[in-house]
Amino acid sequence: MANFDFSTLSSSDLEELVCSLLNAKEQNERTKIFFRTFKDGKDKGIDLLYSTEFEDYEIVGQVKHYYRSGYRALVTHLANSEKQKVHKLTPKRYLFATSVDLNVENVIEIKDIFKPYLISLSDVYGKKELNRYLDLFPNIVNQQFKLWYSTTEILRRILNYQTLGRSNEFRENQLKKRLRLYVETPALGEAKKILAKNNFIIITGEPGVGKTSTAELLLYEYLKEDYELTYIYDDIKEAEKILDESEITIESEDDQEIIERKISKQIFYFDDFFRTQFSRNTKSKRLRNCTIKVLERISYSENKKFIFTTRTFILKSAVEESGEFETF
Repeated sequence: MANFDFSTLSSSDLEELVCSLLNAKEQNERTKIFFRTFKDGKDKGIDLLYSTEFEDYEIVGQVKHYYRSGYRALVTHLANSEKQKVHKLTPKRYLFATSVDLNVENVIEIKDIFKPYLISLSDVYGKKELNRYLDLFPNIVNQQFKLWYSTTEILRRILNYQTLGRSNEFRENQLKKRLRLYVETPALGEAKKILAKNNFIIITGEPGVGKTSTAELLLYEYLKEDYELTYIYDDIKEAEKILDESEITIESEDDQEIIERKISKQIFYFDDFFRTQFSRNTKSKRLRNCTIKVLERISYSENKKFIFTTRTFILKSAVEESGEFETF
């Protein structure tokens, strides 16, 4: 069974995930029920809603995260706040979902809080139930990119690179917080395509627009695929030294030579790159040539990726000062 803990999802992300799972369930059962969600804000106790021409509140659903606070805080909130909202709505049927792991007593207690509107114990979904539905509908997992990072195995791959530097940048709590706060934009999808096609990408923009967030999400995508991360601090030559094209091993089997080509998977990250790399001097010219050389090798390499971020005006200035770089 899947074992997502949903820790990298925001409350809004979790609502959308539950809505998608329930709609997939209803479609699989060939019913006409289709749930909708609403924008963030005061929800009157409605996260999910199915209406008919005869009944505005045919089925009402509520989704609560509370993965950090735990069950006791959750059930107290339900009894003191959400219960009254449900009684005002008087839905024909009420559903409840949470990222908290629930036992049988927990489910019964939640049902009792919302009676008579929560009709069945099956209408209470905890962490395990949501994971079971993710097993049933794997296409939904693929649609939820943040979800991948809430598994222990994926987080281990991302966090386990202490020997490669800057481990503080990828502490688990900090990583989860960044992922929860990140809002997916078309820029991320476009960046994925560019990096996959060219093997390198330069992400530009003014301070605060999300260059680093986008770059880190690209990194996470490859770290979970077992790429080795090298964080470049201040010199592109650091990458040139360890850019390992391939390893060739020769073995003998039945008096025949077998050549096995193993390509190591590497991803390089250079944040705020051009800020210190280019100026009108001889050293800078060598750096430009080194940069072009590294990018040429990267662009034709298998399993090599390079991510840069920089401010737009700095990139423009660097290109104007270097005809070679502009041509490349």
